[in-house]
This record gives sequence, structure tokens and C-alpha cells, in this order.
Amino acid sequence: MLYISLFTTLLAALLAVLGKQWIMYYSAAGSRGTVEERGLERQRKLDGLVKWKFDTVLQMFPLLLQLALLLFATSISVFLFTVHFSIAIVVLVLTAAGLGAYLFLLVSAAIYPDSPFQTPLTPFLGQLVSPGLRWIHDTLRILRRAIGQRLWSFPRDSVLHLLPRFASKKQFPSDPTDSYNDLDLALTSPEVPAVLWILGTSTDPIIIGAAAEMGLDLQWPIEWDDQSALAVLARLSGTLTSAFEEPGFTDTVRKGMSQIAIPCVKLFCMLNLVTRRDVVLRVLYVPQRPTVSPEATEFDLVRTLLWQRTDLLRDWMQSPATIRWALYLIPFQEPPSFVSPQMRAEEFMTQFSEDVPRLDPSTFTNYLCCVWSFFSPMIDHRIMVQMDKSDLWDVLLAEFFEAVPADTPQTSRLLHLTAELATGVVGRIPRRRNAVNVIQGMLRFCNLLPRQDGWLDVVVSAAKLIRMNLSDLRVIHSTVLHFSSSFRPYGELAAVGAQEIEGIFMALEYVPQVLQAGSEPGAWDSDTTLAIDGLLQVLACNNSLPDDPPIESLRLILHALSASTDIAFTAFLVLSRAKSWFLSPKLQPFIHQFSVLHHLGRVANEYQDDFSLNKVTTSYVEIIRIIAPQSEWRSALWTELPTWIRLFPAAKFLNGIPQTFISVLQSIWVPEFDEQHHFRDEREYCVALSLAALSNVWDATDFPVSPPALQFVRLADCTVSTALYFNDGGRMPGPAMAILYARLCESLVQAAAKAKAAIPSNNAGADSGLPPDIVQFSNRLALFAEELAGEFSVEFGPSQWSADGLTNQSGWKDFRRRLGSTINAENFV
Repeated sequence: MLYISLFTTLLAALLAVLGKQWIMYYSAAGSRGTVEERGLERQRKLDGLVKWKFDTVLQMFPLLLQLALLLFATSISVFLFTVHFSIAIVVLVLTAAGLGAYLFLLVSAAIYPDSPFQTPLTPFLGQLVSPGLRWIHDTLRILRRAIGQRLWSFPRDSVLHLLPRFASKKQFPSDPTDSYNDLDLALTSPEVPAVLWILGTSTDPIIIGAAAEMGLDLQWPIEWDDQSALAVLARLSGTLTSAFEEPGFTDTVRKGMSQIAIPCVKLFCMLNLVTRRDVVLRVLYVPQRPTVSPEATEFDLVRTLLWQRTDLLRDWMQSPATIRWALYLIPFQEPPSFVSPQMRAEEFMTQFSEDVPRLDPSTFTNYLCCVWSFFSPMIDHRIMVQMDKSDLWDVLLAEFFEAVPADTPQTSRLLHLTAELATGVVGRIPRRRNAVNVIQGMLRFCNLLPRQDGWLDVVVSAAKLIRMNLSDLRVIHSTVLHFSSSFRPYGELAAVGAQEIEGIFMALEYVPQVLQAGSEPGAWDSDTTLAIDGLLQVLACNNSLPDDPPIESLRLILHALSASTDIAFTAFLVLSRAKSWFLSPKLQPFIHQFSVLHHLGRVANEYQDDFSLNKVTTSYVEIIRIIAPQSEWRSALWTELPTWIRLFPAAKFLNGIPQTFISVLQSIWVPEFDEQHHFRDEREYCVALSLAALSNVWDATDFPVSPPALQFVRLADCTVSTALYFNDGGRMPGPAMAILYARLCESLVQAAAKAKAAIPSNNAGADSGLPPDIVQFSNRLALFAEELAGEFSVEFGPSQWSADGLTNQSGWKDFRRRLGSTINAENFV
């Protein structure tokens, strides 16, 4: 090992000398020839460095020296054991300590990219440890939280000393009763130290202006020390002073300085308010003459905010960046005592009187914070400092409904404006975690509204404002449904009384009358659809729906269920909450008029996922299970067999058969099923039940002159899929299935015969006044039924079965292809 160490050391020295020579050779490029020739030669050599991985090769040379040192220390430690034991132990401990320190620095550089201890091994090691980094961070965060809860009796300083933050996003809670402990507050932007360094050291106005423009989009720290804050503000103040012709007496900006002065003045105003310092910039006085240039308008806005004069706030909606900046700063300013919250809100809304801008999620949450600050001045500084408040969407929305008074003249306009601003933001916000609190706040706010002219408009605007996207609605609906009895605030929302949601039903009936005439979903415009969807989402997240809803509201819900957009899913969730409506003798005749079961099955199939996790499929199955024993629903359920079977495809049977699937099949479609068959397992038994149910439905299928084509094609598609189920499972049907397949073939033959008999002749069609296309359609339908029966007879006829079951396997793929092309033919699409 000593000799290898010596050799490795000499090799590292040799390669280091060679590396120096290679670098000198590259540096010598371009010493002769014209400028073009020297540039081409240098570029050619640079391309060679990249192609031959020159940088990587040079970085590997120090590793040889490190290896030589490790070999030397190890060999010396081993050798000294033969000379003197105590000295050997000392050398071995020092070697182990040095190796441990080296490995610690190496791992820290791999975990933290900003570590200064980077080596050529760091990228390789980072790829090895990256899968476990998230687990390490989550474990440290959990440990820190658990230990922190145990140490609440200690002083805060000692806890902070014992528990470093470990790169967690959460600020350490200062009070165990703090309502904002669970908020994920953004960390200070990593660019902040660089911007502060530039503002503190640079004297170049151009560099300072660029740093100020970058600083407008950064997340600044919550707490500041006086020295840093005053130094930055002083530098920005000096730059601004130099940008004016006569500071303090005129607002004329020097030529070419407006692009530097505007970012500086914006950042000065921001940091002055964020750091809660009272630094006065004398150059920013309020001008007495009107301004006309865009630069002057920007300065007027800054002056107005800095001097806390909301009555002078004018024309700040110049650009998206300016809107976001202004909405971020308005909550920081303290209004004069003579300015009431209503006056601030009224002045604020005048900015949106001409044109309502399209806001991004971050700007809109700043808007919510502004409205909150008008009516509730005591806002937590941690929330106001957040540059991007998108993650605080639910907190701000809940506080919005808590702060806005329900009995002021501005309430209706403010809710309408807020709902209009939120229209394009809902689908772009992050996942909402506390939407239940928002719905609770909205219901409390609506119940406080005085029942006077226009109050329903406020309810509609509030419903549009709290709308969730589809994924969030699914999570909240299932959470309230399954945890309402155990967890708060889900229990509070589930326990909302019928009187508290009475206004939602009244608003639901009010929407089509005011926003747009007509009650059909196809006639609703986007504004009507958003309003109805928001109101239905409130109902979908409540377990306490009335047993006797208003008929007009129910009609609107059923119309929404038949829509082809996501509002049908919201209506589905409402009906899954109100299963008692399906059992009401008063409501059943009305519900039957809207083909509810067909649309419920359509939505359940469209939005289903894995059955073990999907609450939508579970809700539909529960509805069918409840109404299956009711004789009033038997005829409607009879035609929905394809929907019921499609909810339980082959993949769902791998982990066991849901008992509900079997019980509903037996109660509705196959009450006379012969239990004497010897099936190989439960899966084969379920397929047998499905085939028997399909046979019964085919036997009862009638073929009038103009049959429901879509229903017929769905039944044919379900028949093919069920018959080919065993091929999907990787095996063939057993011998007990022969009787069921034979019966299904017979049913298809009889159905084809009925379809052929129902074809009107040319003379009969002419005498009855039927259009030629109806006669042609009936011929195609009969031909299709005959082809389907023929294909099944060939593939599943008696000649295809033996004592071991179905024998023909070769033609199954071709069989699927032929029937699939027939079912999806243009005639039936």
C-alpha cells in the first residue's frame, strides 16, 4: 500500500504538470494571424476541450492525490501496529477522524447545492442520494415538530437553539395558540443576499436599477435588523435623489434615468413598508399639477402609497406588474383616522370601474389581502409580507367573508367585482387544503345578509367566488362524506342546518331568471354556468340537504346532471348527498322524467378511477343499492345494465368481488339464476351472472321503428366485453359456462329475428308516412343485430366447447376486431 501510495502521488504530480502544459497550449491560441483566423483557432480548440471532456479530466487529478493520502495513512496505521500499539491507535484515530470529516463534507455538498465544499465526486454522489433526500427532509421535519411540541414549556430562544429549521418552509411558531401555525410560509428568496450586497456596495446607478427591478419579485425576510434596512433604504434614496433635476422642488427626471428611478422608487416604497421603518424620502412629494406621462403616473402612485393618501390613489392599473405591486403594498399602509373602511373600499373599487383586468393567482390573492385590510386592520405581518400568496388562497378567502360586512351598500358591488376577478383564476390556483373553512365562511356571510332587494345577487357572487376546480371538489366532497363525524371542521360543515342553506336553493332558482332565460343546460351562458356550478358545489359539500327540496331547484340540478361539461359532475355529487330524494314518493315521478339513472351512470363511468379509492363510483353504487329494492325503479334500472357492468371491469375483480355487484345483479336482472352450476371460482360466477343478465335484457329488448340507437349500441358493446372477459384474464371459460354462452347466443338470435321482423317494408313505410332515413336505419339495425348473433354463434356455439371448457382461442382477437369495427361503424356513431 505504501508503494501504491508513492506511485499514485508521482502519477498525480505528472498529470498536474501535463495539465498545466495543456492549458498553456490552449492559452497560446490566437497569437498569430488575422482576427478572424485567431478567433476560428480559439473556437476550434474550445470545441475540442468540450468534446474531450477536458474539464472533467482535470478535475479527476486531485482525486489521485486524495487516494494516495488515504492509502498512505491506512498503510502507516497498519504498519505501526507491528512497531508500537499506542502510537498506532493515535494514528488510526486521526486517520478515521480525517476520513469522517472528508465524507461529511462530501455528503453535505451532495445534499445542499449551495455548499462551498464541492468536489468532482459531488454530482455522482448526488445522483445516488437524491432518492432519499425527500425522505430525510420529511423525517427531520416530523422529528422537529414532535420535539417542538414536547418543549413548549421551555423558553422560545432555547427551543430555537435546540431545533434548527432543517430547510423547512414553515416559520417556527411563536405561540402554540397561533391560528397561523399550520401555514406554509415561503422562505426568503435565495437572491435576496445578492441583491442586498449590490445595493449596499455598488455605486453604479444602472447596476442598482437592475438589482431594484429584480428585488420587486423576490420574497423578502419577515424580520430585518435596523442596520441592513437603513443601509438599503439610504442607497435607494441616494439613487433616487440623483435621478431628479431638482430634488424636493420638481418631479422632472433626468434624461435616461426613468428606467432606473422607477424600479428604485418602487423597491424603496416596498422595503420601507415591509421593514416597518419610517424613512421619509423628501423627493417624493405629492405634485399639485396633473401628470400626463406614464413615468409621472408611476411616480404619482408611489408617492400616494408612501404618503398613505388613499384619496389620491388614481390610475395605478397601468400594467400587470404595477397592479400586482400596488395590491401588494396597499395592506401595509395605515389610513388616516378620518377615513372609514367603507370610504377606502369605495375608493378602491373605483379603480376597476372602467375595465376589470385578468389577474394571475398571486395578484388575485394580493387583492383579497387588500379587501381584508380595509375592514380588519389587524392582519398578521407574516401574511402581508408573502410576495406570492397563492398557497394562502383559502385563508384569505375565509378571512374575506369574515371581514366584509354584510349590511353595507358596498357589499353587493364588492362581491360582484371579486367574483368577476376570480373567474379566470380558479383553475390555476394550487391545491386547496382548507376549502371547508371557505364554504363555512360563505354560508355564515350569506345568512347574515339582510333579506332585501339584491341580496340574492350577493349570494350568487359569493358562490361564484368559492368555486373549486374539479380535483379539489372531489377531495373535499369525499372528505366531508367520510370524516364528517370524526374531524373538525368537516363535522361543522356536515352539521349545517337546512335553514342555513335555504338561501342557496333560493339563489339557485334565481340564477336562470336573471342571468339568462331558459332552464336547459345547452342554453346557459358561461356566467350562468359558473353561478350554478358554485351554488351546487356548496350543496355538494353538505350532508344536511333537506328531504323535500324545492321542485324548481331540483329541476335545475337534474338539468345540470344532463350537461356535457363538468357541471354534471357537481350535480352528481349533490344527488349522491341526497339519496333520500330517490325514495320520496313525491319526487320519484319528477325524477323519472329526466333519465336520471342514465346520466348518473354516465358521470360515474366518465369520472371513475380505481374502485378501491374512487368515492364517485362508490356513491353511484350506493344509490343503486338503495333504490334496487324499490319497485318504482325496476323498469328504469333494467335498461342500465351496461352501465352497471362497466363499473366492475376485469381489473376490479383481481382483489375480490364486491358483494354489492352480485346482490344488485340478482335482485334486478337475474332473480331466477340457477345456483347448481359448478363454477371454478367467484370470478367465473360473477361473469356467469353478467351473461345471464345480458340474456334477459336481450330477450326483453324491443325493436320499434325508431329504436334508441345509443342504448342498443351500449348493450352490444357490454355484451362483447363481458363475453371476452376471460381472454382479458389470461384463461378460457370453464365447462359450466357453456350453458350460459349458449343461452346468450340464443337470445341474440331471437333479438335479431325481432329486429328483422320490425323492418317496415317499402310500401308500409310509405303508407305510414315514415321518412326514408328511418326505414334505412331500421334495415341497418336489423343487419347489425343479425351479424352480432352470427358472430356469437360461430365463436361460442356448441362445437367450440369440450369437457375442459371453451377450446377456440385463435379467433378471439379477430372476433374482437370485427365486432369492434361493427359497433363503432359510422352508421351508429
